[in-house]
Amino acid sequence: MDPFSITAACVSLLDTVLSASSATVTFIRECREARGEVQAVSGELHVLSTVLDVLRDEKLPATLESSIHSILKDCNVIVSDIVKLLKKHSGVSRADRAARWALNGRGEVNKLRSTLEAHRSALNLALEVAAISMLRDTRADVQEGNDGNRLAHPLHSMTHVKFSPRSRDFANCWSPRTGVTSKLLEMPTDHQQPQHRRTLCSSATWIR
Repeated sequence: MDPFSITAACVSLLDTVLSASSATVTFIRECREARGEVQAVSGELHVLSTVLDVLRDEKLPATLESSIHSILKDCNVIVSDIVKLLKKHSGVSRADRAARWALNGRGEVNKLRSTLEAHRSALNLALEVAAISMLRDTRADVQEGNDGNRLAHPLHSMTHVKFSPRSRDFANCWSPRTGVTSKLLEMPTDHQQPQHRRTLCSSATWIR
């Protein structure tokens, strides 16, 4: 997949997020009863925009590009659905708006926010895997040049100190209700053991 398509998808999603953020501000003014839920959505949109700013300039492994592109498309749909939901509840009187929000709007927006959070977390994971892949490739290059022994060891230590993959499967480490992680990936281990594959779950700090 063309890496530029990832950049274009990030830019498109950022535009959608900007529109959604504006819609949340307007809706909070119109429906005080929805303040808590909609502010939570606004916060998630802000974090997502931060992730996208990093992702659009990131060098990604080719094995991840298709999965990331699919997640970005899903995010665009979810954010658009949030905007549609807020518009639907805006087009009624104040009294009806409060009642309808309490009846079903609150549950709907919370579900959308939770789904968006799961997708954003998957994008965070992709950034971590990209960082691990870059370190692994750098270590491999060092080991192949000269004898590489003096530099290979520190790089190996960096990988374990900063990203230390956990022993259990990622499905057990993080499994949102949406199953988003099915779109992400088993990455091969380093070049010394190409026959083995493992699912990576890093302990590095995610963007929050």
